[in-house]
Amino acid sequence: MKVTTVLLSTLLSASAFASECYLGEVRSFAFHASNFELEGFVRADGQLLQIRGNEALFSLLGGRYGGDLRTTFAVPNLNSPNEKLVHFICSEGIYPSRK
Repeated sequence: MKVTTVLLSTLLSASAFASECYLGEVRSFAFHASNFELEGFVRADGQLLQIRGNEALFSLLGGRYGGDLRTTFAVPNLNSPNEKLVHFICSEGIYPSRK
């Protein structure tokens, strides 16, 4: 399991992975590692983010999930303790177009 996690970590931390996603896009992974992070993504665990530095993502999510909306906003909490999936939201990627 440790080798798989290290290999997966190496593959998924590439910046090309994040550049191919749309801002706000949710990606789910079938593993649970509390310290695992993806470059260009934030965990969809209800956390508060600073608006400054995340303006594009804030423009898409707004205040739907919380935050004070002056300096912080929240991402949705999509993770369930009973699931074996971990959900991430693309925070650095292509801004979706409106058609």
